[in-house]
Parts: sequence; structure tokens; C-alpha cells
Amino acid sequence: MAVITKLRNSGWVVIVVIVALILFVVSDLLTSSGSTSGPADNSIAVMNGVKVSIDEFNQLNAENEKNYMQNTGQKELNDQIREYIRGVTWGQLVQKYVTEEEYRRAGLTIGEDEWAELLLGKNPHQLVKQYFSDEKGAFSPKTVRDFLNNQYQNSPLAQEFMNNLKRQIESEVLRERYLNYLSKCNYYTKTYLKQDYISSNRTVNGKVVTLSLNSIPDKDIKVTDEDLEAYLREHKEEYKQEESRDLEYVVWDINPTSADTAENLRAALTVADNFRANKPDTNDSRVENKWVAPGTMPAAIENSVIAAPEGEVVGPVYNDGAFYVYVKVAQKADTLTRYNVSQITISPNASNIPDSAAAQKLAGELLGKARGGEDFAKLATANSTDYATSSNGGALGWRTSNEIKTQYGPAFEKAAASLPSGGITLVRGNNGAWHIIKAVSAPNNQVYKFASSKQTVTPGSKTIDSISRISNQFRSGLNEEDEKAFEKQIEKQNLNPRVAKDLKPGDRGIPGAESASEVVRWAFDEETAEGAISPVFNSGSRQIVARLTTLKKEGYARVKDVRERIEPLVRNEKKGEKLKEKMETAMKGVKTMEELAIKLQTIAQPVENQNFSNGSLPFVGSDQRIIGALFGLKEKVMSKPIIGMTGVTVIYLDKVNNVEAPKTGLDSRRMMLDMQNSSQQIEGKLTEAMRKIAGIKDYRYKFF
Repeated sequence: MAVITKLRNSGWVVIVVIVALILFVVSDLLTSSGSTSGPADNSIAVMNGVKVSIDEFNQLNAENEKNYMQNTGQKELNDQIREYIRGVTWGQLVQKYVTEEEYRRAGLTIGEDEWAELLLGKNPHQLVKQYFSDEKGAFSPKTVRDFLNNQYQNSPLAQEFMNNLKRQIESEVLRERYLNYLSKCNYYTKTYLKQDYISSNRTVNGKVVTLSLNSIPDKDIKVTDEDLEAYLREHKEEYKQEESRDLEYVVWDINPTSADTAENLRAALTVADNFRANKPDTNDSRVENKWVAPGTMPAAIENSVIAAPEGEVVGPVYNDGAFYVYVKVAQKADTLTRYNVSQITISPNASNIPDSAAAQKLAGELLGKARGGEDFAKLATANSTDYATSSNGGALGWRTSNEIKTQYGPAFEKAAASLPSGGITLVRGNNGAWHIIKAVSAPNNQVYKFASSKQTVTPGSKTIDSISRISNQFRSGLNEEDEKAFEKQIEKQNLNPRVAKDLKPGDRGIPGAESASEVVRWAFDEETAEGAISPVFNSGSRQIVARLTTLKKEGYARVKDVRERIEPLVRNEKKGEKLKEKMETAMKGVKTMEELAIKLQTIAQPVENQNFSNGSLPFVGSDQRIIGALFGLKEKVMSKPIIGMTGVTVIYLDKVNNVEAPKTGLDSRRMMLDMQNSSQQIEGKLTEAMRKIAGIKDYRYKFF
């Protein structure tokens, strides 16, 4: 039964870990794009040429939602959790149709004998050890064998757990094996290693004369559409794009007014009156059927609720957008003691604290200030070297005695146990650090059952109607035939325009409205043309009107798709040509770099012991074009002007400092290159390759 109990708490965890692995390997796939002019059927995706139906997605997603609620005890799911679970479901489908398919093509499987070793061997998979070890961490294959012969044969829960566990193990084993195989595909010959050594260690001496592209103002260079078109034709392979959209939009936040807050307060007061008139007990449906420890309630009300006698109504109390009402129904002693403290850490050898004596002196001074009534939180923020808590005024919140002892040491825990509420003391903890400790509450070893009500402050119908009138007035005043209408209306109503660039089909919202999936759905609808203006969208506590400014299709980019990216490049090319002409003119009749520099009113910058792997040159910067040209010159030769990324440069190569590859010791170089191409390093490249091969088409936006 111990294993079954463990499984009840682990089912959802297993699923989540499986998906976490998928996310790690193929994270880019989860936001994949592609042509959105997909099939007219009920496909939610196409992966590896296979249509994935919305029915399959919904069936798997329903199972995931059920598992989540069972394992978290939640009775209903909010929109955020539902969206998260849909992401889990999507990841499982990617695993099925992309990752597992790639393993199958590679011929990777786990045979029966290997499964026996993974589950029942002397050294089983680490996940088997995790779930089947006893309380002391000891593992015995007999435990797994007994589980398979008994609970697995009779319990659907056990069967579900083991199937999930095997899928997770299979995913992890095959992934590791696949990456390991790929990492062995690179082999470095002795000839390659010798040349690599020479390239990495050979240096050159010379001189450079450079004219910066910034020496010509942008306003002096005119870039035409014809220039951009020509550049894009020449570089079209560099500007292949996925399907995406650019939007401009406006958002109206629907925030509760003071009248709305008062109305919600009245509702919370009614709940409090009902609690007083009909006091809940442990059998009441209003009481959550679990014991809770301090630290689980809103901070603004928790201390009052804990201190109140059983049956007393506490609240309404406002905290973080809601009114809370609590009634303590029962309490009992727990096996753990918890402390609610704030602390200031002063560590020796931290910034401006040279040694232990200085740390102790500063800690003593701060103790005096804190006991004298100075704001403890401000003292912590200004002085604590525990930067994880100093930003929160030193507050640790409720921590168990074990947590305190592990992080700060036994002396800290002992001091916290002895402090009354409001008490302040000084103690030396782990690693010689001093801690000024303040007890926010008295130590607590109780757990509680409560009846509670949360009345979230929401906008009322009048508030919503008021915002709706404003947003609809904005929309009705737009003339879609006028390209500037959206801009004009924004300016007229003094609104704050927003922009969403490169919106993908898999995105679930836009900046400032992260859950506005209906806007994404509209943007990728086949009927939505470039320049179209949306209706007013109601997105939670916001209303949105958007204009589709750019519709980017999969394939080669148009000028309008990449104008902002390529216009500076084309302008720099034109600057480069002008500076090149200037340099060519100056080079006539000169014999030395110094003469050239004088004519150009600049300097000849020496280059000493320049290494090919060091991609930066004095007065040039990091420019691979210039580095490559430098190492391709012959000695005692002055180059022609070279248009680089940041300027136009002439190079003179004075001397090559050649080296010879050693006859022995190159194995260490091979080991370093092998490390650079290890399975971990390959993983990122694999993601991109799998994404392209799978050709995932994401139609989730059509359904939710």
C-alpha cells in the first residue's frame, strides 16, 4: 500500500516530468509555425505529414485535466491552469509524432531484456529507484517485482502509473542514446588536428588604416525601394521566414471603480454575517477537508485568524484584489514547528566588510538600531548580504524548523524558537555569518481547518458598459479604406498605441494581453487581410481593437516584411562604396600605410601578434571580413580597400609568425573538440533540425 500511496501523489508529477523532458529537447517545436492556410477539417496540427485531429487533442487533454485535479485536489481549473495543461498536451503530441518518430526512423528501441534490467536489475533506472525505494532510500528489485505481480494486476491507478513511468523512462533512455550516437558522428583526423593547431596558434604582425562607416551621416545616404529589392534578391536565402503577423493595437483596461469595490465589500460582509448566523463545523461543506499550516493564508489576515478563538469570524479583510472572510473551525498539534521571522545577514568578506570583526561590529550596531525602533525592513534592504531576502525587507515568511536549520544553522533555529512575537536578537549562523533576527509571530506548531470565502473585487456591469462605449466609439470611427485612420483615431483620443511584432500561430496572446488568444485567432484567419481592423475583443479584464499591419507568409520575405532589418545594411553598403572610392583615390602614389593615413587624416594602427581566433582588431572591432582578409594576405603586401561590417579598411601584412604542430599531444585537442560536440552541445542543433524535418503546422489558434 505504501507504493500505491506514493503513486497517488505522483501521477501528475510523472506526466509533468515527461513533458519537461520533451520541452527540454524540442522546446522550439512547441512554438512552431508554418502556413496557416491549413486543412479545412478538424486538424489541430500537422506533424511529420500526419494530421493530428482536435478530437485526439481533446481526449488527451481531458485525461490530463482529470489527472491534474485528482493529484492537486482542485475542484475546478482557472484559465491559466487550463492553458498550461493544453501546453502539456501539445508537448505529448510532439513527443508522439516528432520525437518518437525520429527515434523509430533511427531504429532505436528498448528490448525485453533491457526493460527487465531497467526495472528489475541490480542497477535500475534512477526513476525506478526514486519511486520504489523505502523510507531510508534503500532499493530492492523485489519491491518492483511484487508491485508488478500484485497491485499492477489489480489496480487501474497502478497500471496508469507504471505505463506513465515506462513512457518517461523510454523517452529519457532513447533521447540519451540518440544524442550519444549523434555525438559520435564527428571524427577528427590527425591532419585536421594539425591544421587546427596551426590556425589557432599562428599569429601575424601588420598595420591597418580604417575609415568608419559612422563618418558619413545616415541623412546623407538615400536608400530607395529599388536598392532594397536588389539587396533582398541577392540575399534572399538569408531572409527565409516563418508565417507571422505584425499588429498595432489599443487596449482598454477594465478596472474596478470605488463603487465596484464597495459593492464587493457588501457581498463579503453578507458572507461574514452568514458565517455568524450559521457557524460552520468540521462536517460543513464550506470547510476545506484538509489541515493547513501557517503560511498558506493571505498575509494580511493570517495572524488574526490564527489568534482568533474557534468559531469567531475574521474579516472581511482586503488583500491583493479580494476580500477574505475566515472562520477557524478546528486546530491540532503538528509534528513540525514553524517560525515566521525576518532577518538581516552580515557576512564576513562581503562588500565593505573586510573580516569577521567588522561583520560582528556592524551586526551589533544594526541590532541596536532595530531594538531602538528603526524600521527593520529598511535596515535589511540597506545592509543585509543575503540578497535573496534583502529585497523583501529580510522577510523569510513561515519556515519549518528543519528548513531554518538547513539554511541558516542550528543556532539560528534555536534563537528563532526562543523569541516571542516582536522579539529581536543576534546570533552567529552558518559560515560565520551574523544574523539579526526579528520574530514576526510567535513559533507555531499547530495546523488548522477553516471555513473561508474569497470575494474577488471585479468590475460591475456599469463599469464594463462604460469601457465598452468608449472602445466601440473608437472602432465605429475607423474607416478601413483610410490606411492612416487607426493612427488618426489613436491620436485624436490620446490613446497609447501598442505593437506586436512577429506574432506566431502558436502564440496565446499579445504584449499587455497575454491571454488574448481571440486576437491571435483573428490575425491568422484566412479572411483577415493586411490592413484589416478587428472588432472589439473582450479579453478578460481588457478590451482590444487591433489592426493587421503586416501579413508575413512562410517562404521568402518581401521588402516590407524586413525593411527595418535590411535598410541599415543597405545604407552601410552605400557608405562603404563611398569610403572605398575615397580610399582608392588616396592610395594612388602612396608606398606606406603611414602615407595613406596622412592623406586620409587618420592613423596607421599597428597589429601585433594577431591571432585568427581573436576576432577583434584595433580601431576595427570584431569584423570577420577583415580578419579573414588579413590572414589571406602575403607578407609585405598592402591590400585593396575592404568593405567590412563597421568600416572600410586597408591592411598591410608585415610578418607571419608561423608555428609547427607538435608531433604528440594532439589527443587533448581532440578531447576538447569532442567536448564541444558532446550530446549536450548537439541538443540545440538537433532541435532546429527536428523542427525543419517535422514541418509542424500549428493550428491551435483556430480552436482556443
